[in-house]
Amino acid sequence: MRRVCKAILGPLSDYLEGQAGEEVCRRIEEHLKGCKRCQMHVDMMKVIVTLYKTWRDVNIPDALSVRLQRIIADEIAKTSKRQKSKSTRRRR
Repeated sequence: MRRVCKAILGPLSDYLEGQAGEEVCRRIEEHLKGCKRCQMHVDMMKVIVTLYKTWRDVNIPDALSVRLQRIIADEIAKTSKRQKSKSTRRRR
């Protein structure tokens, strides 16, 4: 992940919640224009936030909740491994 990409991750939550300052919003939006990977990340986060707001009052059975958490953790681990692998290959 590029240094610029990492720099926008910190204030991203505030940005998505409409609580970031003008300068932060401008920097994030400028970065998103030229970075498809970050734009996809932001789009996914927007969907997750929307789903959470829509479904937060729905009761999910405990077994399903545990299963979903495990699936999400596995996907995060796979994504992290792929990114580390790509980073290692680039350095060679």
